[in-house]
Formats: sequence, structure tokens, C-alpha cells
Amino acid sequence: MRTRVPLPREHGAWAMFLVSLFVGWLVAGQWNVQGVVYALSTTGIFLARHPLGLLLKAWRRRKPLEQSLTIWASIYLALSGLGGIWLVTLGQRAQLLALLPLVGLLFVAYLSQVVRRKESSVLGELTGIAGLVLNAPAAYYAATGHFDATAGGLWAIHLLYFSGSVFYIKLKVREQTRREAPSQLSQRLIAGRACLTYQTLALSIVALLAFLRWMPVLMPLALVPVTIKAVVGALRWQDRRSLSLIRLGLIEVAHSLLFGALAILILR
Repeated sequence: MRTRVPLPREHGAWAMFLVSLFVGWLVAGQWNVQGVVYALSTTGIFLARHPLGLLLKAWRRRKPLEQSLTIWASIYLALSGLGGIWLVTLGQRAQLLALLPLVGLLFVAYLSQVVRRKESSVLGELTGIAGLVLNAPAAYYAATGHFDATAGGLWAIHLLYFSGSVFYIKLKVREQTRREAPSQLSQRLIAGRACLTYQTLALSIVALLAFLRWMPVLMPLALVPVTIKAVVGALRWQDRRSLSLIRLGLIEVAHSLLFGALAILILR
């Protein structure tokens, strides 16, 4: 039986999970037991995704289920469940129950993509992101006890921001490395149209929400750096030799931290 603790290996998933959690906390501006218990509970759900995914893959291929994975998945889910029960009872955060159907639906949908080995597809990644960034409004509510416009704005801005990473990574890793660099800049922009279209749409949606006063007026600024990154990334073509996945990942993490910092400054 394996003794190694099964932990998610995706650096991007860790960045989404931690950034959304801390942004929700810091925007709330309150530190209490409910916030700490929520962090432990949601960490249990996040960690459980990995062993559950491995167990479901083994089950579908009719392979023996590893006992250690079953044990760790049970530990993670028990941690999450106990924390959740405390929050809705003694912690007086019963409105978290309203998120359970959505959390459950996204969790099952993501695991179904994992079983079919489609977690890296656009649909699979967007499903995972939608679930992970629920962390932001939930952490905000756990700390404040209020579901309000700020909580809704937290989920919307995180969903719009992190979904863009799906199109950017696919542009750099799958599109640019499979063909020679176009000689004309306009052709490079056309090749990156999916990424650039999404980023333009996301920025336009946030700008519209800010214009309607459904978000802070300065909120579009949180998406400006990543929009610039998308344009530069489309123009700066990289083949297999010049593209470093480690450097690409570090750039994504750095932009996530910058986004989180801007979101906190704007929403506080």
C-alpha cells in the first residue's frame, strides 16, 4: 500500500484554489473561526479530487482499487464534511447549503471528465475552474455571514479571469508549437483569435458590469494585465524549442497573484 500522500499536481489548480480563497478572505476583512473552518473544509474537497479521480479511472478500466487512495479520499471528504456540518450549525453559516447543489453538480461533472480522460479539454477545464473559484464568494460569506453583491462579483471576476488561462495555454502549447511562425503579425493575431476573442469578451463584460454599477468602477483594471499578456503571447510566437513549460507556468502564477492583489485593492 502506498504511503505517499496523494496531492493534486496541477500548479494552475493550486493557484486558482489559493488565490480565490485568500481574495475572498481579504476582501471580507474579517478573521474568525468560521473563516478558518471553511478553509479547512474546502481544502478537503480540493484535495479529494485527486484520489477520487484516480479511483474512478481504475474502476472504469476494471483495475484493483488502491486501498491507500480510498483511505485518503475518505479522510479528505471527512475533513470537508465535518467542517461543513460545523459551519451550518454551530458556525451559523446555513446559507452555505444553497451552494451545495452547484458544488455537487460541478464536482461530479469534473470527475466525469476525468474518468473519460477529458479533463484537459476546454469543457473539462472550464468545469473545474467554475468549481474552484466558488471559493471566493464562499470564503467571503464564511467570514462575513453575508451573501451580497460583493460575493457575486467575486465569483464572476474570478471565473472570467481564470477561464482565460484555458485559451492562453492552448494557444501557446497546442497552436504555436504545431506550426511555423507566420511572417505577418496579423496572421499571428488570427491564429490566436480564440484567446484574444475570449479576453476581449471578458474585459467587455466586466466593463459593462462596472458601467451598470454592478461591480466597482475600477474592476476592469484587474483584467488589463492579463489582456496585455494575451496580445503579447499571440504576437510572440514560440516553437517547441523556445517554449518553456516551467516558465509558462511561473508566468501564469505571477499573473494570478497580480490579479488577486488588484482585485483585493479594488474590492476593499
